[in-house]
Amino acid sequence: KQEKAAEQMTVEQEKTQQMTLKQETAQVMTVQQKYLQVTLEQEKAQQNQMTLKQEKVQLITAQQEKAQQMTMEQEKAQQMTTEWKKGQQMKLKQEKAEQITVEQEK
Repeated sequence: KQEKAAEQMTVEQEKTQQMTLKQETAQVMTVQQKYLQVTLEQEKAQQNQMTLKQEKVQLITAQQEKAQQMTMEQEKAQQMTTEWKKGQQMKLKQEKAEQITVEQEK
């Protein structure tokens, strides 16, 4: 009887140890899952940050392109103004020359 009781206790102890091991395994798995979740969240945050940086760079690039376009338009306008002024000066010189010609003919 004592042997059977001792055997029974050993079996119970082994079952208890097995359950403890299963619990520990479950805890380890839970910790691993939490770690993976945190890692995923970190990666997601980094991706979001990179996306934001890319968008910022694209916005800056667009602004630079707009500024360059405006500069080109300003340069074009200045060129046109210069050409118009030259035209006016030529017109004035021509009128002056015609006036002198008319006066000489008198």
